[in-house]
Amino acid sequence: MSLRNAILGCVLLAVQLGPARAADDAPAVDEMEVRKWYSVAHQYHKQADQYDSQGNLEKKLESLGKALKYYRRVLDLDPAHIAARLRLAKAHWESEDFENAAAQYDSVLVIEPSNEHAMEGRSTLLTRGGDYDAAIDAYREQLESDPNNIPARRTLAQIYEQQEDMESAIEQYSELGRLVPDDASYPFRVGLLY
Repeated sequence: MSLRNAILGCVLLAVQLGPARAADDAPAVDEMEVRKWYSVAHQYHKQADQYDSQGNLEKKLESLGKALKYYRRVLDLDPAHIAARLRLAKAHWESEDFENAAAQYDSVLVIEPSNEHAMEGRSTLLTRGGDYDAAIDAYREQLESDPNNIPARRTLAQIYEQQEDMESAIEQYSELGRLVPDDASYPFRVGLLY
């Protein structure tokens, strides 16, 4: 049983306990059952946090294999644990397993579509992998959720420049000049591209 299922069981039983008790035709719910589900959910959450902490320790000790193992254990207990998924992605990346890193970033985005860390990791992986069209789409998506994201906008401008789409590069550099008026490099870059 995952933490998510245990919590959903608690919520469903708690909902049944509330208004359902007032209705004559509603099934009776045992309060002890609710407490059992809550206890199970609490135990899974506590164990998931312990595995997450152990994974962090192993990563600091530069034992990526062990860190990966602990982060996977967290996800076995709680598949929706965003922080563990992001750390697992980072550990895969550091062990140069870019395919699994991308899969973890994608899974975070399924759970939480506007997660900035996952968007940034996914976009960077696509850029480094040379899939510029997908990287452009990923950075555009990132900028839709946060138009003031300077690193994403700068990288997008650089990709456009590499792809010789000067009009789009100038547009991004011009916007960067507006967002960071104290940085003269962006207007300078625009001047070079004209």
